[in-house]
Amino acid sequence: MRKNILILFVVLLSACVPDPVDPTILTSTVTPTSRPGQEYQARAWVSDEEPLWDSTQTVFGKLTKGGEGVAGAQMYSIVHYRSADRRWPEEGFGTTGSDGIASVSFGIMDADTDSAVSVDVYFAYEGKTFHEVTSFTSRC
Repeated sequence: MRKNILILFVVLLSACVPDPVDPTILTSTVTPTSRPGQEYQARAWVSDEEPLWDSTQTVFGKLTKGGEGVAGAQMYSIVHYRSADRRWPEEGFGTTGSDGIASVSFGIMDADTDSAVSVDVYFAYEGKTFHEVTSFTSRC
């Protein structure tokens, strides 16, 4: 009986592994491609987890390979407001420096106060796509 439960768990778990993502697709249904233990690792965070409404928010992303920053990766974010999804920067990409960090700043006027806003951060580098998620909640 235990063996059957374990097999069922492994089968269900394997169904959750996503397919690679094209960084030019700008939808909110894209799934992560980076996983702990891979050679590359993506991280994301915001400058303020509870910014004031109508202020500026900055999303940071860091791409590393073997613990070292990856320079030259292209980064953009999709901010998921309740009313709409917004790509930042609207055109183009942020580019990582030698420390592997890139940032994108934007106004958060579309955010509802006291409502969590999810932010997908995508990196494209040498034909690979990496993804991480962060969030913030705007306040009055």
